[in-house]
Amino acid sequence: MINKNLSSAILLQLKKHPLDTDISVTPDALLRITQSEARKDEVGYKEISLQRFVLPPNSVYPKPTKLVDHEILFLSTIYAVSEYSRNTPSSKSKANRIAFMLTITVKFMEYIWLNDTFDLKDLSPHTLKKLPCHLANGGWHEALNISERLSSFLATANDYDHPVFTSTNSKKSVSSAGFQLAISTNITGKETSLYFDQVQKFKAMKGWPSAAKNQKETLTLGMNYSSLRQTLEALNYLYRIPNLYRLGMVPYPEYSRLSKRLTDTPGRTKNINSYGAGKMLEEALTLLYEQSDAILETIHYAGACLSNIDGRNIKTKLNDISLHSKLINPSVTTENIYKPITIKHLNHLTRDLLTACFLIIAIFNARRRDEITHRKLGISLGACTVYNKENNIFEMMFYIEKNRKDYLPFYVGNATQKAAEALEKLQLIYLNIDYKTHSIGKLKDTNITLFRHKLFSAKGFLGSYTDYNFEAYKTGQAYHFISSRLKFEIHSTPHMFRRLYCTIFMNQHEFPHLPALSYQLQHECLATTQIYITSPITQSEAATLSKIYDWQIEEYIDTHKHHNNDIAKYMDEAIKEKFSEIIYRIISNDSVTGGYTKMVRVLF
Repeated sequence: MINKNLSSAILLQLKKHPLDTDISVTPDALLRITQSEARKDEVGYKEISLQRFVLPPNSVYPKPTKLVDHEILFLSTIYAVSEYSRNTPSSKSKANRIAFMLTITVKFMEYIWLNDTFDLKDLSPHTLKKLPCHLANGGWHEALNISERLSSFLATANDYDHPVFTSTNSKKSVSSAGFQLAISTNITGKETSLYFDQVQKFKAMKGWPSAAKNQKETLTLGMNYSSLRQTLEALNYLYRIPNLYRLGMVPYPEYSRLSKRLTDTPGRTKNINSYGAGKMLEEALTLLYEQSDAILETIHYAGACLSNIDGRNIKTKLNDISLHSKLINPSVTTENIYKPITIKHLNHLTRDLLTACFLIIAIFNARRRDEITHRKLGISLGACTVYNKENNIFEMMFYIEKNRKDYLPFYVGNATQKAAEALEKLQLIYLNIDYKTHSIGKLKDTNITLFRHKLFSAKGFLGSYTDYNFEAYKTGQAYHFISSRLKFEIHSTPHMFRRLYCTIFMNQHEFPHLPALSYQLQHECLATTQIYITSPITQSEAATLSKIYDWQIEEYIDTHKHHNNDIAKYMDEAIKEKFSEIIYRIISNDSVTGGYTKMVRVLF
């Protein structure tokens, strides 16, 4: 019988040097990470089995082994994660970042193990130095010799029943568990899909059933600047752990500079073109103002109809829903051939409504994705209230995920209010509460976030909620809205709508007030805001718009320069005034302390 518990030596050491309070390790080798973003109805921690991490054969150990069986490297890994947790402020993404830190550290342990190193103190500077080059050139794939190790495995593989060949989705991708079992690696998930063609060619050569060569997922092997910088920064924590387990030196003291030298210049987030953005917003507003009531009525009726046990079969019920719906049936073709609505169409309707509301809220308010849709911190029931009914001014509480890490009220317009109201009505339908008489601000419950939804089944709504996430790719939740309504493909990410807000803001006002834009974006400094409005795409689009609307763009630029120069002058005057005030207080023997005070008094 295999012992799945940690050794007594490891447990004793963990007791002697406790981990950060946000993480813990159970005797059966489960890492528990506190999840501050967990809702009340969820478990408050993320759990990761440490038993699944492996170390491959090397020149000393001819057989694979588990990381938990090697006390020094295992504890080095856990203490590095603990130090990272201790030095990372609490936030909605902290648990995921700790999990990411763990995967980086485990791959590093696999790397040094392949280089016959069994204690961080024995790690040679040469082995440390060559890792960033490997990562920049070919990622962990190159650093861990994955392709070569897979070729060695395939050279002697004769068992068709091995999980790497027979996983349930083996015709589309490579099984992570099977891949790990085959070559004893910690490469998992999408990383393994890179080797799909190599496995399929081997199966074809053997005469085993295989899929055609159709590798669709193209992965960039080498790390970009951001990924490399985060990886090297994470590995520096291996120097901050207890002396018994730490590295003998800071591995990458200048990790940012090194990452820039080894990779391409960091790129900016792409902007969305004006035409695509305009069409998306137009379709979103059309759906909200012209179809949302009918969509909600269809969802409500369909949920009640499908869940009603009255002896009718599913086909009859769906036909009844089609006749009841006031919508143009989404399955009616251009030839007006009638087809009953399906479960798939009902789910499309729900996601289309969520997508339209997300686009409106994101574009009109410049909010980040999770500030809108996060499962706990996103906008909730009652977040939007009436501020001034006569002027159609409303107020909405948004969680600011960076810098502030707290809620902040913003004025919002009619479209945002209507989107929030439609989302609130959808939640009331799921809760079986009367939604038709509901209006914004009438109910409040911060535990009910508005971008959760229930998918349909043949028996009505599924019992569990699904979190909405704006994804425009083919299998994403926003894809049907884009493909069916825009009639053309568009590459868009939630952050593009934040930049789009800036483009609209800069073109809307004759003298755009940068601090006002910075406040809306909730940036800490104006320099960050300037990055958003000075991208080449933004500038080229401004030039195009100036031609269409006959703007005097050169004159505008000159005026803007004078405007900025005036601001700089006022700032200089304010600085001098403030320093004069501080110096006067010092020489007047006011109760001020510090080195600057002593220096001024000596000079005086």
